[in-house]
Amino acid sequence: MLRESAGMPLPPVYHSTYAHTIAAIHAQLDRTVFKFWENLHMVLSWVLAGLVVIHVLAALRHHFVKGNDVMRRMWRGIPG
Repeated sequence: MLRESAGMPLPPVYHSTYAHTIAAIHAQLDRTVFKFWENLHMVLSWVLAGLVVIHVLAALRHHFVKGNDVMRRMWRGIPG
């Protein structure tokens, strides 16, 4: 049975300059897979934000607590 005859829309198809057509993966009707990727995207975005914060705090620690020139070298791009 065709999907369009069952009342479900057909997924969009991307046409390239070549003779191939590629069905859009994100247009599938599987809600479970969509939620998985959505949740994974959210978790990984928070992990990335946390790593950036830790990196900045570590650079500030090197500058103010340890008193070495790591921050100065990073800021100006001076080789070690």
